[in-house]
Amino acid sequence: MKIENIMIADEQVISLQEIYCNTVLETKEGNQLAICMRDDTIEMAVVGHAKWYRVDMQSGDIEPMKEGGDHPCDRIDDYIESIWQTDRLRAERIALIAQKLRMFIDKTD
Repeated sequence: MKIENIMIADEQVISLQEIYCNTVLETKEGNQLAICMRDDTIEMAVVGHAKWYRVDMQSGDIEPMKEGGDHPCDRIDDYIESIWQTDRLRAERIALIAQKLRMFIDKTD
């Protein structure tokens, strides 16, 4: 996958633009936070936990997403999280397929 939308604004900021697949930030201790851009918001979760949160971009509030998720592909996300530590390559491939499926479903809704 080729990623072109990365900007380094200064030494303190890396800006990712229009990246609609899961992006994982990982500390040296192995703690991981998954973030995913949507058209009008950002969703996030601690990897290994099934709770996802959505950012209200107008108020700045971070709110839990409803149980079971908002999207038909959310069960795939749970599966990806469950195999992330043991089979990262497979999880990344499934995440890419899920993202394409999610975009297709959103276009047809």
